[in-house]
Amino acid sequence: MEKKSLIFLTIIVVLLFSFSFSILFLYFSQDTIEINKKFFYEQMLKEEKPKIFLIGSSHVMPIHPEKIEEFISVNGEYAIFNIAEAADSPKNRIRQLDHIILSKPNLIVYGLGYHDFAQKPIIYSFLPNPKNMIEDIFSFNLPYFLDDPKFQTLSVIRNFLLIEESGNFEEKTPFFEIKEYLFYIRSNEQLDQIKEKDLFIPIKEKNDNYDDFKTMISSFNENGIKIIIILTPLRDVWVDEISEQNKHNFDLIIDEIKQFSNVSIYSLMSNYTDQNFWRDNEHITNDKSGLNYTNDVAKIILKEI
Repeated sequence: MEKKSLIFLTIIVVLLFSFSFSILFLYFSQDTIEINKKFFYEQMLKEEKPKIFLIGSSHVMPIHPEKIEEFISVNGEYAIFNIAEAADSPKNRIRQLDHIILSKPNLIVYGLGYHDFAQKPIIYSFLPNPKNMIEDIFSFNLPYFLDDPKFQTLSVIRNFLLIEESGNFEEKTPFFEIKEYLFYIRSNEQLDQIKEKDLFIPIKEKNDNYDDFKTMISSFNENGIKIIIILTPLRDVWVDEISEQNKHNFDLIIDEIKQFSNVSIYSLMSNYTDQNFWRDNEHITNDKSGLNYTNDVAKIILKEI
């Protein structure tokens, strides 16, 4: 009996130690970003030209930084980088906040859309949420690693072992690979047949992405970094599937951004809905046929610099 109790106690101690170590390990490494991102920000410290960062999700990826440099060259030389990432959101991007500020960009063009303030619907369960339990017990926030422990663990391992990212990451687009699918073009008839789904956008008072976006804007303002917002393009058939409540919640967020911040907001959301340069209903192709998007962003930047 004593032997069984000792074995049971040993198992409990090992589990508690493993759990505690994992929490501490991930908590102190929660701002970890991939090797290629760290390298990019280190290089930005050496960049002498005025810098402009294009930030956002895959909706920003079709914007060509080289073309914008050519467009605004009459107004001086700028180094422009598209650091968009697929499936990005303010909750993810804020992990790079310190690195962005240390890079001292002169201007940030932040692309926003419905996805940026959306989240998975809350599913109520009899089982407790581990993140909420830890926050309640220890009275501090664990904002990142329990949301995506796989991402954080792999990032830590990659950085510890100095494993470099592979793939076709170009100098001006260092955070996403240039792949063939980015250049697809579908006809409007094909696009209209794609079945789209609604999103869940929480009200601004309960929207974590919005809280993180406000934090970023405040930090940029405090550090003298100018930011402008572009509402990224979408086809009407995609927008039509968003419920009126979710559209309303999104509009309230954008309206509040206008009120509390000194940020210019430009909407390109419905500018190209019938144009023939979409790869799906929410992404313009990276092909040269979609350069109207890049040119319009260049005009906005020229107005702001």
